[in-house]
Amino acid sequence: MGILGSAICSIRWLLNAIVRVSWKPRSAREQKTASSKDIGLLIGAVGFLLSVLFGCNPKMTELSPDDIDEIADSVSQGIGQDVYVDGLPTAPPEVFDPFARGLKSMAQHEWEEAINAFRNSTREAAVSQFVALCNLIGMCYFTTGKLDSATQSFEEALQSARLSEDTLGEAATLVSIGLVHRIRGDLARAEECYQIALKEFKEIGDRSSEASALTNLGVVYGTRGDLKRAEEHLQAALLIRREMGNKYRESIALGNLGLVYQSRGDLAMAEEYHLASLEILKEIRNEEGVANQLGNLGLLYQKRGEMDTAEACHQAALSIHREIGNREGEANQLGNLGLVCQTRGDLVAAQEYHRAALMLDREIGDANNEAKSLCNLALVLQTGGDLDKAEECYTAALEMFRKIGDRNSEARTLSALGYVQARRGNTQDGLEFLQQALLIFKEIGAVRDAQFVEKMIGEIQSGSTPPEE
Repeated sequence: MGILGSAICSIRWLLNAIVRVSWKPRSAREQKTASSKDIGLLIGAVGFLLSVLFGCNPKMTELSPDDIDEIADSVSQGIGQDVYVDGLPTAPPEVFDPFARGLKSMAQHEWEEAINAFRNSTREAAVSQFVALCNLIGMCYFTTGKLDSATQSFEEALQSARLSEDTLGEAATLVSIGLVHRIRGDLARAEECYQIALKEFKEIGDRSSEASALTNLGVVYGTRGDLKRAEEHLQAALLIRREMGNKYRESIALGNLGLVYQSRGDLAMAEEYHLASLEILKEIRNEEGVANQLGNLGLLYQKRGEMDTAEACHQAALSIHREIGNREGEANQLGNLGLVCQTRGDLVAAQEYHRAALMLDREIGDANNEAKSLCNLALVLQTGGDLDKAEECYTAALEMFRKIGDRNSEARTLSALGYVQARRGNTQDGLEFLQQALLIFKEIGAVRDAQFVEKMIGEIQSGSTPPEE
């Protein structure tokens, strides 16, 4: 049976193509994640630390900068994002005290209390401290999915940093702004922010932040399907991480490289990287990181056809993400479970998972994953014979991928539309879509995908037509 004569083959290929991965971009000093269980322990530990340090010292300013860096580092893991605090550990009491309360509120996920405390701190803050406080406020908004408010705070920080020639503050803020752009699907603007930040971090000599910017750029290139540049940037980041001896950050670089090898089809190498990352994350008890790697391993096992193992990985990851309130991670795993159900032929359950993921994506404002959810939903509809609605979903996703600049997903969606048109007997339209997809795959160096599409084109041209389901 020809390629187009096998709906199952086409479905399997697309299942391996439109997936929900856990790329982990990092901000200025590396965004870090933690588990819900660890968060409970973290809150207790931070609370105890603060009560001991603050309770025994009426003047909070007696805390050393290292003390605050340690607390901030713990908070970063608790919320899954980096917190930039430059200038605040040595601030006077009228600035430091509300800042410290806000940091504790962040650890406890009390976002409004944290925002109010940080705003109180800005009243007497110097310019560099004001930049850091605006970043903290923005990160509170970002963590809760309020991207417009987050952007407003980050832009305020950026303006202040530039006016005061605070290069470190500017670079850190650009990374935060780039993260918002990436979530919204504007990869061009995200790349621009990260490139400027990378240059500034290099000039300053901040190696850790340089690695963070390299990782962010690697994620952008990976999302676009530019796997060569993604690997180059991620390998450079991994080298720095290993030189600095930070195990957590090393695990992030390993996991992202695993995704690059998955995209290339080198599943053996991808599994090595994901398992190495997972081992580190378990060792340091970072369960949100564990959840991300479980999800990525689940995708790998799906590609191998090991569906029971894949489902177990995705269910475990979903449970962790729900416990800690990570809505993006929850949406990812819902989509991945939908893919498992699709492969098994349970279209009702698959559609439920994909619609749930799509709803979360829209609430968060995650354009890239919204487009992927649309593609996954389209495939379910296509498999069920509803070609009109499938085409509608694919077309909407195609427009989004083009706007985002995700050329790899754009090409895959064009291929799916070509398949749908061929199913309908619209040979010429189908060939046009497939030719567009083939051109993109060749441009971005996706050799295996290009070969698959060439084979599909050959089948159509030889007169093969897909059967009615």
